[in-house]
Amino acid sequence: MKSKILCLVIWLVLLSLPQAWAESERTRIAVLNAGDHTSSPLIAQGIVDALDAWGIVDRANYNQLHRSLEGERLQIESHLIPVETSLARAQISEIIDSGRDIIVATSAVLAQLTANATQSMEDPPVIVFVGVDDPYGAGLADSPCIKLQNVTGVENIVPYDDVMAILPRLDPSITTIGALFNASDPDGRRGAAQIEEIGEAMGLSVEVNAYTDFSTTTVAAEGLISKGIQALVLPLESGIGNALGPVLAPIAAEAKIPIIGPDAAMTYLGATIGVGNLNHYLWGINVGRLLVAHLQGELDIASAAISPASLALSVGINLSVAEAAGIEISPALMDEADFTLQGFQSSLTEKGKQNTWQVESMRALGEFLQQFTTPETYAFVQDAALPDLREGQAEFVESLRCTPERIAEEQAALNAGS
Repeated sequence: MKSKILCLVIWLVLLSLPQAWAESERTRIAVLNAGDHTSSPLIAQGIVDALDAWGIVDRANYNQLHRSLEGERLQIESHLIPVETSLARAQISEIIDSGRDIIVATSAVLAQLTANATQSMEDPPVIVFVGVDDPYGAGLADSPCIKLQNVTGVENIVPYDDVMAILPRLDPSITTIGALFNASDPDGRRGAAQIEEIGEAMGLSVEVNAYTDFSTTTVAAEGLISKGIQALVLPLESGIGNALGPVLAPIAAEAKIPIIGPDAAMTYLGATIGVGNLNHYLWGINVGRLLVAHLQGELDIASAAISPASLALSVGINLSVAEAAGIEISPALMDEADFTLQGFQSSLTEKGKQNTWQVESMRALGEFLQQFTTPETYAFVQDAALPDLREGQAEFVESLRCTPERIAEEQAALNAGS
């Protein structure tokens, strides 16, 4: 695969030049979401705001509820894709067959299925993934520039060391933890392996169990509970968001154990503590900036490198979930929180108010934010100014450019490691 992809990429870099986007054309973008992920609205909003900054779309025409936009030059639509693989594959095929120009995939599974479905096409749609933990293990690429020709995206950084470090601060007596993952999701498998490795290095006993679909999460979780786990630590993957609130949170509450998620936003879905990115808005902005460069003819997707996502670490604590499970949150741990949840209402802490991209992410949701924040937090966030999204675009585009020299360096590194 490596040599075939290398030849194809070099040929495209040397012989194909990006063509400027004709303003008379109407580009159709489909954003694929796996389950009810809290990151999805922020990613979509970031894409729209970046396109708006260059005048390609009008932010005022964006429907936040349906995450769709109808413009003269560009159409954006959002699709909720089933977690079950065969159903997901069928729906993705329908979307591809309907002639979408660009597909944004927000998980490893969706990126894999979409990429696989387009590789035999003579003129495949552009695929931009976001939030994928390991695009190389997922078969989307061998390195940032040696990749499938119609695919690029933003590689997620999941701070599992920080996630696991919260355990002794929550309860020093924890000695046994469980990890639950989606067997068909490469990010889930990789995440569970990292949880196990880090946990064992911390001197913890780690029990790992897999589920195959929503209907099997109860059995898988109860199997871990039966082994005496004192905390449930989840990887970042597709599928777990659907099960967290209706299945895992009640099971954990009954067993009086906390759920730790590797994403701050997972507290909104039922995790006791979320540790990780609340930076999904910036992910969307970077996807939007990439699309701007592509649409304006500055960067061909075949020669656009996979880029690492920036990490803005946040800690969220769901006080209601903790109370339901009889879990005490110490004042020291409360001091680490960027935001807390009580019922459906979230509040920024003083620490959280200093977390620039967290505030900007919340600010981007506008009036929609009122539904799940306290009035004080809403007022504070509304006073925050959005950044200049056009700043640094030239440097951003250059950082993504796959030159023949860069490709050769990456291939040499691959050869040295094989």
